[in-house]
Amino acid sequence: MTGLDGREQRVVEAVAAGRDELVDLLSDLIGFDTTARVLGDPARDEAKLQQHLGERLGAAGAEVDIWEPAPGELPPGPQPVQREPRQAAMHPHRPSRRYTDRHSMR
Repeated sequence: MTGLDGREQRVVEAVAAGRDELVDLLSDLIGFDTTARVLGDPARDEAKLQQHLGERLGAAGAEVDIWEPAPGELPPGPQPVQREPRQAAMHPHRPSRRYTDRHSMR
């Protein structure tokens, strides 16, 4: 007995069935460098990520509106914390995939 009702069990099974696709999607998303090092830095891969997600959502039938806010339209965000570089990471389910070439994993 799992303690899940029928709907919850179907969701768990659907996620398990699509596991490889989900891992691939997350691997793609992690590859976009959206980190901010210093407040006011120019955009990195935010536009590429938005385009990628817009294309995926559009292909699934969603209406997508991608726009760039005007300067001053959004409040400034918090100052990012400076962190030490990360060690090279390996994909836990696909050890042959190394992410040393990805900016967010350095």
